[in-house]
Amino acid sequence: MRSFFGTWLGLAIATFAITISSAAEKSSAETPLFIELVSREGRPPSLLIFAGRRTEFVLTLTASAVIEPQLSTDLFAAAGQIAAPIATGLLPKVHRDGASKAGVQRFCFSLDLPALERRQKVILRTRVRTSDDGEWLPLPAVVTEVVPLTWRNTLRRFVEKTPSTRAADCKRLEVVFQRAGVNVPESSPAALANDPAARVWFADSEDDTCMPPTAPAVTWVVFKKSVGNDIEVTRAECGALVVAVDATVLANLDTDPAAQGLFERALATAEALARP
Repeated sequence: MRSFFGTWLGLAIATFAITISSAAEKSSAETPLFIELVSREGRPPSLLIFAGRRTEFVLTLTASAVIEPQLSTDLFAAAGQIAAPIATGLLPKVHRDGASKAGVQRFCFSLDLPALERRQKVILRTRVRTSDDGEWLPLPAVVTEVVPLTWRNTLRRFVEKTPSTRAADCKRLEVVFQRAGVNVPESSPAALANDPAARVWFADSEDDTCMPPTAPAVTWVVFKKSVGNDIEVTRAECGALVVAVDATVLANLDTDPAAQGLFERALATAEALARP
């Protein structure tokens, strides 16, 4: 879950991890360049990006002299063995990340990913050069997975189909429901036991333990600390099924597709368990 504990940067810019490399001898007078794209956090080369977002990449060059790289990028939508062009000849602006000195030099550049309506693999083909008349050096293709922002619609459909209530004084949950434009009324465990219509009860715990609702027929969805990068399903002593999700998901629904995925899995699990 650490992958989505980043900071929201205002312009929906996220930093992701990829590692690719290429070396080329440009001329006998120049040192070969080792070119790679790496993440700031050193995460493995797996990209999951929200559609329609500006995504920031980090470019690392190793050279014996100070250089100012230029980039050219093409985007393709991948479908099986076919790659259909989305945008070609993109020239992202590159800015230096750190001191201007020979050796390892880091740069940042951003790309606007397409606003797709469904999950789609997108291929980035990028070339780099270090002068206006220099030779373009190809980097290996990078395959990203672009995911639409869907959690709001998923939550709306869930609330429409599954009668739900929430614990009182759960501010983070209240904000999430407001952002989705849904009204989920408050209810205490005692009141829930006398509400035959309620099927799901949402709670947000600041600690690792919570009292389950007293009604065994109600499925409980709780956001709490230290659940990890998966959901947990347990049965409380009263017989109620409890779907636990890491609490940090609530703060990252708009910025990290992994958080959205866990949130939607929790809702799907709760819906299945709450069926009469």
